[in-house]
Amino acid sequence: MMMLFHRLRGSLGWMAKVVGVLLGLLFGFITDNPYLGLAVAIGYIAGESWGWGDWIGGLIDGRNFVGTEGRNNGIAWLAEKIVALNYPTEGRSLADNVRRYNITALIIRGVYWWAPTLGPLAWALNPIEVTAGIVFLALFWPVSIWLAQETKFNAPYLVSDTWSRSELIYGLAQDFVFSLLIAHYLLGV
Repeated sequence: MMMLFHRLRGSLGWMAKVVGVLLGLLFGFITDNPYLGLAVAIGYIAGESWGWGDWIGGLIDGRNFVGTEGRNNGIAWLAEKIVALNYPTEGRSLADNVRRYNITALIIRGVYWWAPTLGPLAWALNPIEVTAGIVFLALFWPVSIWLAQETKFNAPYLVSDTWSRSELIYGLAQDFVFSLLIAHYLLGV
């Protein structure tokens, strides 16, 4: 489900709201808690709503500069501190640091997206599994870009470049996490 929805969300801006509502309905129905479903929907729409283009573009295109993305929400500041962006170390160029910065910022951005989306589920599902899902999705975001660069599959009207391939791969990771959370909740598996 999310493999296709995440790709459409990337192409059609309004699809993000539709996906958020559908996720809210899904989890509200499964947990029999409409408030939890509403929290998931709002969390998805709020978490998804603002950018990450500079970091994805930097990883795909190999840009050697840091854009303005994340300056108003602490992501850029934290990523710069973690990577020591302006202080290249022995054997590491500024380009390497920018790449590490983009990866770090994207992981932090993933937490900003998935914590409000999946976090409310900790009241109904296993909180450790929910936290593991948040961490997995945050860490897998840069991995999906790398996988998209390494694979060269195309699908007419759906996948034509590295960016769209990464959206499809990242959507598959979301399907994996949602399926595991739902299966464990419903089946006790």
